[in-house]
Amino acid sequence: MKKVISVFSALAVAGSLLLSCDLPADDPIQQEEEVVEETPVFSIDPKSVDVPAEGGEFDIRIVSTDVEYDITIVDNWIEELSRSGERKTGETIRFKASANPDETPRTGIVSVCTKDGSCIPVTVSQAAAKAPVLVHNNLGFRFTATWCGWCPYMDKAFHDVAEDEDVHFNFITFHISNGYPLYLADGGALANAFKVESIPTGILNGWQHLDNYQEISYTASLIKKAIVDFEKTFPCDVGIGVSSSISLNCVSAKATIEAPPGDYLVAAFLLESGIVEPQYHAANGYINNFVHDNVARKTLTNSPSGDAFTASEEPTVFNWDGVISSNCNTNNLSVAVLVLRAYDSASQKAVSDYPDYYVVNSTIAPIGVSKKIEYE
Repeated sequence: MKKVISVFSALAVAGSLLLSCDLPADDPIQQEEEVVEETPVFSIDPKSVDVPAEGGEFDIRIVSTDVEYDITIVDNWIEELSRSGERKTGETIRFKASANPDETPRTGIVSVCTKDGSCIPVTVSQAAAKAPVLVHNNLGFRFTATWCGWCPYMDKAFHDVAEDEDVHFNFITFHISNGYPLYLADGGALANAFKVESIPTGILNGWQHLDNYQEISYTASLIKKAIVDFEKTFPCDVGIGVSSSISLNCVSAKATIEAPPGDYLVAAFLLESGIVEPQYHAANGYINNFVHDNVARKTLTNSPSGDAFTASEEPTVFNWDGVISSNCNTNNLSVAVLVLRAYDSASQKAVSDYPDYYVVNSTIAPIGVSKKIEYE
């Protein structure tokens, strides 16, 4: 027992001596310093990009502490614009995507490739182009006469709605009382087709009867409501462009119509505005300087109800010529063109005994002014 203790004590002493002694300079035992190797960083952000249909710019940030890289753009609608920053600490590369001309989405690739040949793709997704939306020009027919005392109320309501920038609305005025100023026989024929029994009578898009009230703002509100109701039921897919000219006492008009293949009617009228003609007013008697606008002066098509045509994939072009009456002011003339389509079913009719066609779109342009198909 004592022997064991003495040995342990000797070791302990020796150990304490060793722990307190410095190693000789040439001692083979060296204390190694721990070396921490850095892990290479190669990161790309983001890995996917969404761009709108109209195109735009986007950034990709790349950090590469160890290897160099190249940028490869697979699609020609994407281009590199600029670079900023440094590779090791982070480089931002800006790209630009052009507008998508198609009505289907598309995908492009920007590849970040290292020198060893490995590539990381960045997916660029672009939304589809929105189909162009045609402007729908609602059209009001107003059947009237200069002796009608309540007609000026509807006239003012039509003007007010037409001047509202939030509404696409125009109108044609038909004077249908034979023997009175501004009368147009074709207007009377059109009135018969719509079973007009009293005036004023207003009709929206050949579809809905419009009532007349002494409170003009209320009549205008009814017109606007009818427009909303119509556009919920009948989408606009027909575009109309028009141009015209005058030579001596003759007018020439041209209409270009783009419509889905099918059967339609087209009607065209020569209109005059700014006509000063006495008009009876229920509250004020005859107004001698009353101004009449958009008065139908001549039918350019064979029928005021419209001439039949069949649309194809290609635009349909019409040319009309007509003689201008000597009592027309050629400076105030315009051309109205309207395209009509048959109802899909009788239930779509707002008035059962109206004709079987409604006005799907219309346009009015002053003489000498070329008006292209309108898009929103």
